[in-house]
Amino acid sequence: YANSIVERPLLLNFPDDLHLLNGDRFRVEAVDSVAGAGAGRDADGRKRDERPTVGALEFQRVEAAWYPRAPRVLQVYDDAVDVEVGLNVPGECRYVVRPQGAAEPTAAEWESVTALPLAQRKTEKLSESHLSPGSGYVMFLQVKSVLGDVMDARVEFTTLQDGVKPPVLVAGFPRERRAFSDAYVAELLAPRACGMSYLVVPEAELANVDYSKALPLVGGIKALETCELPLLDLKANTPYVLCYATYSEGEQPTLWKEFRFSTTGAVKLSPSIDGKEGTQLFNGFIAGDKRYAISAETLSVWSAVGGWTMGGDEASLTVNTHATGEEVPGVIVATTGSLKMEWRDAISTEWRTMELPATNGEARYYAFPRGAKVHEVRFSKASGVAVDVVAFATMPAPLALEPVGVPVIPLAGGRVKLEAKVLYGGVWPMNFVWKKEGGEPLGEGLSIETEALGEACKVQLTATDAQGKEVTLDVLVAKQQPAVLVGGFEEEFFNEQLKGAGKQWKGPKDGSTIRFTTGSFSLPMSSNSTYYSGFVVSNDPATEWVAVDPANDARSAAGHGANGTTNYGVLYASELAKDLSVVTLLTGAEGMDVPGLYVTNTAWTSSSVHNGPGGTGGHVPFKQGDSYSVTVTADNGRKVTAFLADYRSVDVSQRYALSEWAWVDLSSLGKVKTLTFSLKADCEDAVNFPTYVAIDELGAMRPENVVQRTVATSEAVFDLLAATHLDVSKSLQTRVEVENGGLNSQVDGVALSLEGVQLKVSGWDVSKGQKAAESLTFKLTQLGRQEWVKLTLRYSDVAVAQSVTLANVEFDSQKGMVSVTDGATGVAIKGGDALALDQELTIRVQPNAGYRRTASADSLVVTNAERIGGSARWRVLGTGDVSVSAAFEKDGVDPQPREVTLVAVNYDAAMGDVAVKNGLGSLLAVNGKILPLEIIEVEAVAKPGYRLKSGGVIVSNATRLSDSPTKWQVTGEGNVAVSVTFERSTAVEPVWAATLTLSPNPCREWLHVESVAGEDLRYELYDARGQQVGSGALPAAGGKLVTSELPAGVYMLRLNNGRGEWVARRFVRQ
Repeated sequence: YANSIVERPLLLNFPDDLHLLNGDRFRVEAVDSVAGAGAGRDADGRKRDERPTVGALEFQRVEAAWYPRAPRVLQVYDDAVDVEVGLNVPGECRYVVRPQGAAEPTAAEWESVTALPLAQRKTEKLSESHLSPGSGYVMFLQVKSVLGDVMDARVEFTTLQDGVKPPVLVAGFPRERRAFSDAYVAELLAPRACGMSYLVVPEAELANVDYSKALPLVGGIKALETCELPLLDLKANTPYVLCYATYSEGEQPTLWKEFRFSTTGAVKLSPSIDGKEGTQLFNGFIAGDKRYAISAETLSVWSAVGGWTMGGDEASLTVNTHATGEEVPGVIVATTGSLKMEWRDAISTEWRTMELPATNGEARYYAFPRGAKVHEVRFSKASGVAVDVVAFATMPAPLALEPVGVPVIPLAGGRVKLEAKVLYGGVWPMNFVWKKEGGEPLGEGLSIETEALGEACKVQLTATDAQGKEVTLDVLVAKQQPAVLVGGFEEEFFNEQLKGAGKQWKGPKDGSTIRFTTGSFSLPMSSNSTYYSGFVVSNDPATEWVAVDPANDARSAAGHGANGTTNYGVLYASELAKDLSVVTLLTGAEGMDVPGLYVTNTAWTSSSVHNGPGGTGGHVPFKQGDSYSVTVTADNGRKVTAFLADYRSVDVSQRYALSEWAWVDLSSLGKVKTLTFSLKADCEDAVNFPTYVAIDELGAMRPENVVQRTVATSEAVFDLLAATHLDVSKSLQTRVEVENGGLNSQVDGVALSLEGVQLKVSGWDVSKGQKAAESLTFKLTQLGRQEWVKLTLRYSDVAVAQSVTLANVEFDSQKGMVSVTDGATGVAIKGGDALALDQELTIRVQPNAGYRRTASADSLVVTNAERIGGSARWRVLGTGDVSVSAAFEKDGVDPQPREVTLVAVNYDAAMGDVAVKNGLGSLLAVNGKILPLEIIEVEAVAKPGYRLKSGGVIVSNATRLSDSPTKWQVTGEGNVAVSVTFERSTAVEPVWAATLTLSPNPCREWLHVESVAGEDLRYELYDARGQQVGSGALPAAGGKLVTSELPAGVYMLRLNNGRGEWVARRFVRQ
């Protein structure tokens, strides 16, 4: 403002690295330099040494806050995690990752953690690796702002299973396909099939986004196939954010990412309607006050009544486009009867004709010949036919299909209706074909009925339009489930109560009775500080019982929940509180059918069976004739009893005490409203026997194993026990029963017989030249446990070997890994190992860092095996030895990497020093060689009186790593040049700082501070990590600080004279 008169408020700009704290002050002086009032005087005649000073102004305190949101998980891997954190002011962050349930870091532990800098209103990515796959963790964060605020946060996550890669989009996606004034079409591409949920919000509303309103992407994203995501009903010229989360099948969206885009302004186009130009929209256009577009059901006119319509008696309608004619791809028509469409260009008088069939009121798109210059279009129809709407389409809308409802297979099997509709787009006429996921055709048409589906599965509808464009819609077919919701104690409430393994939830422990819910079941509980009655929830993995102790009275003998789950319930059935053993179903007046539930012993009851319960009868284990059982009684009086321990048999091999989960069939109870549990020990010391039982999966269907086997020889034997989760070493204690019609084969000449747990098939004539199949169901009972095997026998007309080998597994170990394991046991299989016919294999492909599977079809080739579900499951066909081959390629980098050169390192040596190091930590000289993707480090150290300028490090053909301000990754696109800029430090200390001395330095027991500040001093003491370790007051002349309790190290002493003037000095404690 020199040489000018200031007549407006001044905006004072401060450097980015000047952090003003609460209470800090600054001075503003008005220096008037206008000439004309005489030498040594200002314009108003005052002497210059009398010019006024604007008084000291005090800053308002700025509260530190998370930016733009609280810390959150960005991505989870099988052995690592990325977490986002940001502040609205500069600061620093420390973080510690520990298993879920572990204690938070102590103050001393926080002090040992290195702090990471946080820039103002910028996010940083915190990465932690070397984690265990499939495990729960907590990242504890402690953030300190330059304002002195300390903020704590915790982020919980679970790593993926070993070898599982997180479902993510390919780099560069989502990307723009086409932008409109009212819509945006994003293009998606993923390396593996995955689901996706998304929602769109204006950028200004991002901070308040509600992820619960997200919509799933119908059909998900297929592997390496681009798909379009239309985002509709948007405002013109508006920035938006697409919030999306990708996830694997069966998972829920948790890791949300953001993609920013903007809609366009109004785009003018032709043809016109009634002489008015149109404005382009996603599926149609606006002309005048009418908006023409396709809705979900039919073509409609928005914001207007009528439009281009032809009533029942109107014979023809003529529409004029631009006088010169414009290239128009097609027209959208909805009509109740056949319609004749004619058009001609601006020069020719010849009309060309297209017959349009009835659309039954649905909007359909018909294309003009490519390059047609349409000037005039004429429609004619028979009397009584109504053309609801006619609108020109400026571009063929992409064909989109949508399923109608969710097809459901009845519980007893039967016909299933598969139905879809054309949401928009496509050129009619079209062809529709339904197929199973494996390719077997089911029927043609938009709506069909089929009996070819027995289990929940995925089917595909392929639509082909008149221009040969093909679109496939995946439709999930569900199996009808019973009305009851399974109660597995896996609700989020219980997970919150049971954080960490080995936990038990026993309610408020105040003696009150409460009820809690899992699935469709309400369970009672009463507890105090020492004991409980009724039901509690546990995730304790321990299976041993030592003594009567509340810490181990809720352990299952299995050490986990049913079917591999974590949580389970435990009931203590007390004769003094029988009402606490009654489970109520959350149902209507008629009750519900409950298929069954799982039970097993607790650690205490199992120990009591084997070692005796103790008490007055002494430690007497179970002997022949003893038993321990649970009885479930319905409100209708029907009962079901299951034995938790059964020693009644004289055959020792048939005696057991459950240590694994056993399913109990409750279907005979019929519709029930309540289930009452009672426990009975029939043994010598029954009065002291602990009446506990572990329960899980209330309402679960029976455990059924669906398998298929191939008969390719005249004699074949199949082990039924091996197809279950029962103990294969106990075949002699396993009983097999045949359901649904016995062992009468439906295939000519074939005889079926059971020999123990093995099914023998004989008499198949391979030379018959035909294929057939039949299904059988077997019930296997083994020492109190029962499972079912639903077996499909495929009779092949191709001679196959009952045993083949894994011939080879080919891949480049420098680029990735391929593993082959048995699908049932998880045991690794290597080249040369024997394989059995119909054996299930799990084949996993894991690229190394910097590589990916090739996009071509030969990225994974498996011979003599067929894929049976998911990307990793395969079945041995037996038609020859199995071989596996996988191919990898560079991930987004030149597949032929070449070395690059460090061509320059530019900086002013008078202001500082710069060192460039390679990935091994060795110094790199100019003209030194660097590999593509190599990490280099640029260390810049300013000399006294100077500092590194903000943004002063520039490295060409390299990208700065987000987790380190000094590390860069070389792209390999060209040679590397480093430029570093220093600047003079502008910090000015107060006059009294020159009189400040610290002695002795280094010190041991004490530190003497001398000063002539003129006022009493306040001091703050910080360690090398920036943590404040002390504060207090000193006289104006200084004083003595006791340092004997401080750990050895470097410390910073900050002193304030009471006028807002701070001075900092370092000292060393030896």
